[in-house]
Order: sequence, then structure tokens, then C-alpha cells
Amino acid sequence: MSMANESDAMVVDFIETSREALDEVESGIIKLEKDTGNVDILNEIFRSVHSIKGTAGFLGFEKVVSLSHVGEELLNKLRKGELAINGEIIDAILHANDGLRDLISSIADTGTEDGDIDDLVAEINALL
Repeated sequence: MSMANESDAMVVDFIETSREALDEVESGIIKLEKDTGNVDILNEIFRSVHSIKGTAGFLGFEKVVSLSHVGEELLNKLRKGELAINGEIIDAILHANDGLRDLISSIADTGTEDGDIDDLVAEINALL
């Protein structure tokens, strides 16, 4: 297998696993809205975002890394009890999830990360 094919296969795998992880984040958020104190759900969501960030970093998708990194910071503060879950935080996590989904779709369609994440990053940073 040539390096290009191997790299392409890794990107295809990244797209597939990231989409699955984003679906898990979304269903986790829905569960979390009903059970805000459930640290296990928070941990699952955190792991999904962390996994996306790690692979994106390896593949050089900087916008995915940046957006997932601030999402991870927010989730970590929730896990540590430094922030309490509220509607604003739930919305921010869902917005970040949608933003990641858009970036992943862009990578799937064009091979590049088209999209502006500055507003999403600012929204999450404001909560931190």
C-alpha cells in the first residue's frame, strides 16, 4: 500500500470514527440534561472528544484540534465540579459538536477543514 493510500485510509477511518463519536456525544448530552450530576456520562463525552482531538492532531486537522480542545477544557471543568451544568453550557457543547460535525463533513467532502470556528471557540472560552 502506498503512503498516499495509507494516509487516505486513515482519513476515511478518522471521518467514520469521529462521526460515531459525535453521535455518542449528542446522545450523552441528551442523557446529561436529564441527569446533570452523572459523572460517568460526562466521562464518556470527554473520552469521545479526546479521541477525536488526538486523531485530528495526528492527521494535522488543526481546526478540529482547536475546537475539540476547548470543548475538552469545558468538559473537564464540569467533571471536576468547577462548573455546573446549565442550559448555556449544554447549548455550547451542542454548538461545538455541530461545529465539529461540519468540519468532519468538510474533510469528507473536500479533504480540508472549511469553516470558521472562531465564534464557537469564543463561546466556549466565555464559559471557561
